[in-house]
Amino acid sequence: MQAQLSAESRENTGKESAKKMRREGKIPCVLYGHGFQTLLISLDTKAFKTLMRHQHGLHGLFDLTIAGNKDGKHTVVVKEIQRHPIKDEILHIDFQKIRSDESLTADVAVHFVGEPVGVKAGGTMQHYIYDVNVQCLPKDLPDFIEVDVSGLDVKENLRIQDLPVIEGVRYLNNPDEIVAGVAPKRVKEEVPGVGEEGFEEAATEEQIGGEAKPAQPEGPQEENA
Repeated sequence: MQAQLSAESRENTGKESAKKMRREGKIPCVLYGHGFQTLLISLDTKAFKTLMRHQHGLHGLFDLTIAGNKDGKHTVVVKEIQRHPIKDEILHIDFQKIRSDESLTADVAVHFVGEPVGVKAGGTMQHYIYDVNVQCLPKDLPDFIEVDVSGLDVKENLRIQDLPVIEGVRYLNNPDEIVAGVAPKRVKEEVPGVGEEGFEEAATEEQIGGEAKPAQPEGPQEENA
């Protein structure tokens, strides 16, 4: 079942209008699509953030209902979210209306399962991307892509070309792009025979025959008369 979104129509545009809406707890949005008249709408901020937590992101299809709109529900995807560069605040959202007979492009989350053999051997799991861009018909859009990483050893990577084949779905990322990998354990380099105290002494004294060399006077010494 697709997640449900409730929106309201809006008429005013511009920065001041958008700021006022955010102060009132609403997010300015736009809905557009092929052969569809663009609509200006708004969402309740708290309700949308709650949905984000439950959905673990904003991947997949949504049923969008606009209050007072005669067309009923719209099947949509989130195309772009504008965020404040410092605050944890959503500034604007672009929704795209989807037609069942037209292919779409969307980001799909990658879910990693299993513990890599390389991690068991002391390596560290590295995640480089958490979602991939795909193209497919709406009916074929997966909620997420599950990837078993238990076979990854140290210094091995999982690339886009290694992701599971899903009927009707085409990956748009570069096939060589790295999704995840196991990095070797970092070893702290040590100087043999020199501990922390040795480093301190070496920085302040020059050892000669096991004893500290006396400090040399600066500049030439005057001869006794």
